[in-house]
Formats: sequence, structure tokens, C-alpha cells
Amino acid sequence: MRESALLVSKTLTVVAGVLKPGITTISLDKLIGEYIQDHHAVPSFLNYNGYPYNSCISANDVVVHGFPNKKELREGDIVSVDIGVILNGWHGDHAYTFAIGDPGKEVMQLIKVTKESLYKGIEKAIAGNRIGDISFAIQDHTERKYGYGKKEVYTEDDGWTVRTRDGKPSVHFEHDVCVRKNVADILSDYTPIEAAEKANVNLFSEYEVVA
Repeated sequence: MRESALLVSKTLTVVAGVLKPGITTISLDKLIGEYIQDHHAVPSFLNYNGYPYNSCISANDVVVHGFPNKKELREGDIVSVDIGVILNGWHGDHAYTFAIGDPGKEVMQLIKVTKESLYKGIEKAIAGNRIGDISFAIQDHTERKYGYGKKEVYTEDDGWTVRTRDGKPSVHFEHDVCVRKNVADILSDYTPIEAAEKANVNLFSEYEVVA
């Protein structure tokens, strides 16, 4: 499973290297599908319960399950890329949110805090804990400390695309995690994704948030 997870990380790294204003999410989806297949794996999202694409690409107010399309990404957009692969019979699946250009201080803080909350949850993903321990750690960090409390969303007629009810931006990070006794084992790797993100002049990272 770690090998599958790392292939997802590598695919997200490729995405981080090409993202720029003017690119379409359907072209990204094609690139993702080809990269996965070139590495002797299968895009696990494709045809899953009828889902018609290799990846979920969710821009701005789309929370999850966004359909890749021909609309060009613009300066200031944020885009969450969620990818799954099956390699040697094992499944890897995680996500990363990118900022195309500068979306503004508030959105960059949302990205930073959301990524932080992922690791807060992972710290609680150990044997003997409950799912509620994980979700409380995430909610406590995002809601009590930063005031992100709104949960209202709706699903579009396509049956997949989920958007925020108030139209505000949504951020999405995932890791593949193995639960162990004392500390969770993170199977995926953000390190190359973050390096590619920093190297791409078209992208902002959470490290560029000014306190």
C-alpha cells in the first residue's frame, strides 16, 4: 500500500509542476491518467460507481468530487486534486490543494490551517483511540482556534460535485495512514509535492502566509 500511496504522491508532484493560469482541469486529468498507466497502475476513480474521470479536481467552492472540465484555471483560483491508484492490487488515495497565483491572505491562511489540521488528526490515529479523537482534533484546531465552523454544502445534479452552500472556498488535504500503537505511519509523502509547488512560480504555498 505504501508503494501505491507514493505513486499518488509522485502523480501529484507532476501536477504541481505544470499548474498555471490558463490550464484546464480536463487536461490535468488526462495527464494524471497517462502518468498512472505509464507506471503500471490503474486510476482507481475511473468508472468507480460510474465516475467518469481519472481524478477529482475541485476548484474554489467545490468541496470534493469535482469533475475535470474545459474551463481554464485563473490567477487566484485554488484547486484540490484528489487521486487514487491501484498498483499491484493495493490502493493509494490522497489529495492536495494548490493556489494558482495569490488567492489572498485569508485563503492562504485557510490552506495553511487545513493542512495543519490534517496532521493534528493523524497524531490521534493510533491504536486504542476512536474516530472521534481524530475528528475532535481536526475540529478543535479549525473551529475553536480559527472560526471555520460552517458545514452547509450541497451536491449538484451530476450526483458527485459537492459545493459550499455560501460559495466560499474549500480546501482539501488527505494522507494515506497506517494506524499503529504509538504513532501513525504516514504512507504517502508531501515532500516532493511541496518542493515542486515551491519551484513553480505560478503557485503560492502556505509558507508564504504572512502572520
